[in-house]
Amino acid sequence: MKILYYIGETVDLSVKMNRGTFNENPAAPCIESDGKTIALNQLRTAERFYLNGLGSMLKIQNGSDTIYMTVPRIYIELGSGLAIINSAAVRRAYKIVSSALQLQTLL
Repeated sequence: MKILYYIGETVDLSVKMNRGTFNENPAAPCIESDGKTIALNQLRTAERFYLNGLGSMLKIQNGSDTIYMTVPRIYIELGSGLAIINSAAVRRAYKIVSSALQLQTLL
């Protein structure tokens, strides 16, 4: 699924998010963007939250990185970008990441 993501400690409306693709396989979830792959193979936590002004998002702690991710229904690259968030797809992505987290803690 197409996503918007940001790697950093905090996220707000001033952050320019990157575009990417989320691999929906719970056994090996990853984010692919600009020819690079961010493997979510060191998951520590995953939480879903609502950011006022943007919508539903995921906060994923993977190794030492904090990744904020959302799934846009519509994204228009105008200035810093305009997105309408797909809340159902964010819930689905959260379930996938949560499943991967459970699988990784069992191993």
